[in-house]
Amino acid sequence: MHIRNVSMSAIKDIKSNVVTGVVGRIGAICLEEHFVAAATDDGNFRGVKGAARQLSFLMGAVEDGQGPPGNEFVRGSDGSAGCKYEDGYLMGRPNGRKSEMLSRCSGHSFIMGIRQRGPGCYDRTPRNEPLDNEIVE
Repeated sequence: MHIRNVSMSAIKDIKSNVVTGVVGRIGAICLEEHFVAAATDDGNFRGVKGAARQLSFLMGAVEDGQGPPGNEFVRGSDGSAGCKYEDGYLMGRPNGRKSEMLSRCSGHSFIMGIRQRGPGCYDRTPRNEPLDNEIVE
């Protein structure tokens, strides 16, 4: 599995199926020309945690134990200094005992990262189309 932080116009040119590490800009999930593209792996889900970590960076999180990412990334974020890297959550020590869960700091960072971009970032459902949870007869 790999995630890339690329312009949607460049996706048609991506032909690689190699598993890659990705560095996405912290808090870039809703920036123009900075989108997330994901490709599934061979069905063994080996890259799920890595993909979740990269998506977390894009949503505004830093590694547990780190200070604020800077106002140019996520305005007003206090980072994850209040959560210990050693506790082993998703954004902490790799393969920690809690690595399938988010620390409270990561959850707060997501809110800060997405909220600063406004509702256009997370609410793009056209008003004349049914929502996913609506039954259409």
